[in-house]
Formats: sequence, C-alpha cells, structure tokens
Amino acid sequence: MKESELKFAVLATDIIVFRVCGGKLQVRLIDIAGSEYFKGMQAFPGGLLRQDETALEAATRVLKDKADISLGGSYIDQLHTYSRVDRDPRGRVVSVCHMAIINDNKDEGGGWVCVDKIKKLAYDHEEMLSDAVIKLKELMSTSNIVFKFLPSEVTYSEIKNIIEIVMEGEIDKRNFYKRMKEVDMLENTDKKKKEGEGRPAELYKIKSKKLAYIRLF
Repeated sequence: MKESELKFAVLATDIIVFRVCGGKLQVRLIDIAGSEYFKGMQAFPGGLLRQDETALEAATRVLKDKADISLGGSYIDQLHTYSRVDRDPRGRVVSVCHMAIINDNKDEGGGWVCVDKIKKLAYDHEEMLSDAVIKLKELMSTSNIVFKFLPSEVTYSEIKNIIEIVMEGEIDKRNFYKRMKEVDMLENTDKKKKEGEGRPAELYKIKSKKLAYIRLF
C-alpha cells in the first residue's frame, strides 16, 4: 500500500465526571446537538483531539468548553480506549475516555444526572459509564480516592457516607473508625461540626489528597 493510500481513524476523548450531591452519585451529561443519529439524547462531554495536544489536554479543554468544568487539582485519569469499529455512525472514531472526580455539591441541576437514573446514552457511553463505575468502586476499595469527593476538612461520618454511596451499601462503623485512626491520613483541627440531632462531631483536616493505594475500610 502506498503512503498516500493510508487511511486513519479519528482520535477523540470523552470525559466521565463523578460527584456526590444530595446523597447520590452523579455524572455530568450534555445534550447532543446537530446530530441526526442521536437527536434528543445525552452523552458525556467529548470532542476530537487537536494536532498540538495530548489526550489529557484535550479532555481538560473539552470539559471546560462543553461543560464549564475546570478540574484544577481534581482527580482525572484515563479509563479505557474505546475502538469498536461501529461506535460512531459518522465514521471511524476511537475515543480515549477519561474519568474525573470533583468536590461539588452546590447545584442539583446544571446537567448533573444521578447514575441510577440513567437509562440510555448516545454512542457507546453506557458501556463507558458501566466501566467507570466498576473502576470507581475498585479505587474506593483499594485507595483513598474518597478524599477527591470531599472538602479539606471533614468528619468521619462524611467520609463514611461517600464510601457507602459509591459502594451502594453500608460499611461497619466501628471498624471504619478504627481503620481511619490506623492509616493516619487525618489531622484533628480541634473544631467540631454539628451533624443531625446528636452531639457535634470532631472535624479533621485531610493531610494529603494525593492518591495513595491503601485500604480505608
């Protein structure tokens, strides 16, 4: 085959951004515009890579342009490369999918949708979502990824609550509190925070949000 006859796939990126708001795990979706194939449907923010940027740079740019989300120091990493030949009816498009996590619980709307309410997405984004949820649960079980959902100062119960929302089940309170003391990732602020009807809870500062592979529960 001559060099002039070579044909290439188009490279794109899609970004799945998780947050916890209102006691629910949510993702950011956008409406599909200008497509005859997926009219009226939703998908994750995505777009084509430019010649002068990496997949991560493209993901960061697309997320800001299409979803008005600036990640800053939030978590983002590649999830998987999706290359099924027929994944995009417009042509041969390979997607480098990224997964991100942000600490944001201020707005119930704005394109955020609860994961358990999603039934149908455009392209192969349902497969992406399934893979991302599995990956998130794996990280929750083996690392301190829970801190990425939280502000810098937290209570034990706030950490426990995020874990249970993501894992879709309760964890043992006594063993969890014991484990949190053992891993020594929190610093007592000598402040308390009112939670519910009980006495105020101790407020702790997260020493570092850098991802570390260590079991918390």
